[in-house]
Amino acid sequence: KTKAALEKIIGAKVAASKPTTGIVATAAASEAKFIKYTPNPQQNSGVKQRIIRMVDAQVDPMEPAKHKHKKVPRGPPSPPVPVL
Repeated sequence: KTKAALEKIIGAKVAASKPTTGIVATAAASEAKFIKYTPNPQQNSGVKQRIIRMVDAQVDPMEPAKHKHKKVPRGPPSPPVPVL
């Protein structure tokens, strides 16, 4: 019983330490959506319909942030204490 319990604990820790990004990326890539699209008849060259495959774009983990944190100017200070 003790050996089985220890193997279960160690197996869980080993599984948690393995990277899972590759597995998640392949699962996300397989979920492509196909959309039928009818273009404007004035702009196309005789094409009735098109089928577009929509896939989520990969996210680069080393890409810098797309927004900057901007410091907000401080409000006016509290009014001075009246002297009697």
